[in-house]
Parts: sequence; structure tokens; C-alpha cells
Amino acid sequence: MSGDPDQLLTARQASDLCGVSSSTLNRWASARELGMDSIGPVHIQLSERTRVWRRGDVLDWLRDRRRAGGAA
Repeated sequence: MSGDPDQLLTARQASDLCGVSSSTLNRWASARELGMDSIGPVHIQLSERTRVWRRGDVLDWLRDRRRAGGAA
């Protein structure tokens, strides 16, 4: 899982790293926007309909999940 940590990923690319569907990733992002910080990796809202994820944030979130025993 190497690469530029500042690379911006689409929902599909980020979901591939996380091993979940892009709809699940977007559902987590919607929950995070409502203040549920523990759900999914941090995202960037570019417009009303466009979200991206920083590769480094996704990888950090995955490492944190592994240490926490996988709970989302």
C-alpha cells in the first residue's frame, strides 16, 4: 500500500483500499458529516456531490482499525 500520501482518491479508489463498497464509504462519510467522527476515514468535500479521500488518511484509518481490533 505505498504511494503518495497526499494523493486524492475517488470513492471507488478509497473503497478498494478499505475493502468496502463505495456506497458504504459514502454512507460513512455522510455519517461523519453529521458528527459521527469514528465512522470511516476522513474525507474532503469538494462540492455538494463530490468527495475525495487523501490516501494517507485512508491508510492511517486502516492502521487505527487494525489496532482497535477492526471495529468501525
